[in-house]
Amino acid sequence: MDKAERTRNYIIETAAPIFNKKGYEGTSFSDIMENTGLSKGAIYGHFENKDDLALAALDHNLKLASKIIFSNVKDRANSYEKLIGFSKSYSLFYEIISSAGGCPVINAAVDYDDGYSDARKRVTKFITMWQNSINKIINEGIQKGEIKSTPDVTLFSNIFISLIEGGIMLSKVMNNRKYIDDASDFLVSLVEKMKV
Repeated sequence: MDKAERTRNYIIETAAPIFNKKGYEGTSFSDIMENTGLSKGAIYGHFENKDDLALAALDHNLKLASKIIFSNVKDRANSYEKLIGFSKSYSLFYEIISSAGGCPVINAAVDYDDGYSDARKRVTKFITMWQNSINKIINEGIQKGEIKSTPDVTLFSNIFISLIEGGIMLSKVMNNRKYIDDASDFLVSLVEKMKV
């Protein structure tokens, strides 16, 4: 990695939590300059404009979210255990998520729901990937006889993600991790009912 790439990555890594905490509109170039110690010109040397930097920061934040979600799933032995891992991921890593400003998925979804279409597409793609992962685990579990057949796999994954994201949002707003813990425990209880 050359110096230009290192500087670009440094800017992204520094800007990503600021965008996650303050949102697109709330993040100013002054915030980025102050936290990176770089001039506006130095930042613009690596990014076309604020939109370009915001997209790079969003990609970085979504990559971190993915790492958190899937870190508790990848080494699980069977489909049932993978669903339990998904159910517990955000609760296990709540302090990290909270200190970073909350879940970047819901933060960006709210930030960009009526606006910037490139950012909205990235959030939509991430959520779709998450849904597909849960659907795949359930379908493989049914095929292998690890999970009972469920009437609507897509409905389950949608509710699953809604509970997690809603739990994170409530915990962050209410400053109480109980909400994500309750959502996680409830999901675990649903998954336990699916076990063969």
